[in-house]
Amino acid sequence: MQSRQQRIRRRRDSAWGWIRSGAKVTVHSYAKRFGVDRYTAYDDLTALGVTLPASARRWAQRPPSNPRRAASGDDGPVDSSWIMLDGRRFFVAGFTSGGVPYGIFEDEIDELESGDLSEDELLYDISEDEGELGDFRAVDHDCPF
Repeated sequence: MQSRQQRIRRRRDSAWGWIRSGAKVTVHSYAKRFGVDRYTAYDDLTALGVTLPASARRWAQRPPSNPRRAASGDDGPVDSSWIMLDGRRFFVAGFTSGGVPYGIFEDEIDELESGDLSEDELLYDISEDEGELGDFRAVDHDCPF
């Protein structure tokens, strides 16, 4: 593989032959022909001694670069326990064997803590007497199954 200096030298040698052929040479045509940006084309043409119009001076100074902000890992730990589900924040307590998350919505937590959600409105009834983790049974009495 060629070094950067070798590529520049080969490009400028080729450009010198193109300029001597009598072709109309502008910053734009040089950039297009040799696949470089216009700032590089301006630098190459001035290095080759080509007289450029005053309008080409805008390509003389490359604008300062705007470095991208590096993503830092110092943002703190990411809490993956909360997801958005149906446009609501949902706390994921776990996943079923099929990979479906289960848990509780954030607004339901607030209602439980404030006492606005009564026992009859809970989706599941937890009975502690049915084993170590309890027995989860649907409370909806209108359910046919």
